[in-house]
Amino acid sequence: MRLYVAIADQGSLSAVARVQALSPSTITLGLQGLEERVGVRLVTRTTRRLSFAPEGERFLADCRRILADLDDVMDGLADRGPIQGEIRVTATNDFGHARNFPLGFPPPAAAPNRKPLHRSSIGSRR
Repeated sequence: MRLYVAIADQGSLSAVARVQALSPSTITLGLQGLEERVGVRLVTRTTRRLSFAPEGERFLADCRRILADLDDVMDGLADRGPIQGEIRVTATNDFGHARNFPLGFPPPAAAPNRKPLHRSSIGSRR
């Protein structure tokens, strides 16, 4: 659906391909797959322009509405605040201190609602 909206917004398959850094044939195949899936021709393509069939116009309006709703839902999840709770990491001492803590476990003062719990283990050698 996002591809279809991008085609409508950009006005050409090649423009969408440039913006998304894809080949024009990939965009064409995506549109053809969508048309096969919905069972109607959505867009009439010529070498110079695109025009939307009446079904394509209705489908475009529905896609915009659905994608806006989806974006609202996703944004709503992001608005729930920072992650809270205990984060458990189990690793050997060397790996734990060298890899885990520098990669995103903030000190407790920087994230008061997170409680990183680091348990180091030293394996016994036989």
